[in-house]
Amino acid sequence: MEARKQGVNGRAVIQCVVLLDGSLTNCEVIYETPLGFGFGTAALLMSQFFVMRPGMIDGVPTAGAPVRVPINFMLRPDEQAPPPSI
Repeated sequence: MEARKQGVNGRAVIQCVVLLDGSLTNCEVIYETPLGFGFGTAALLMSQFFVMRPGMIDGVPTAGAPVRVPINFMLRPDEQAPPPSI
């Protein structure tokens, strides 16, 4: 919420393990910017809704494949902070 108030966009990258049903587990934040706005936490919360295709070994779906998910948090143009005045 603070990011929106301040007009700040952000980015987070999470790394997870893909289960056989395509859901993600063991997610962790591996990158977040800018710090202090909760973009990493938001990405982790979102991960419960993601579904991926599981890895394949010899044509058979297999659990355990690692996946990195980059997420950009972008405000609408009308929500962004105005450019600093000179």
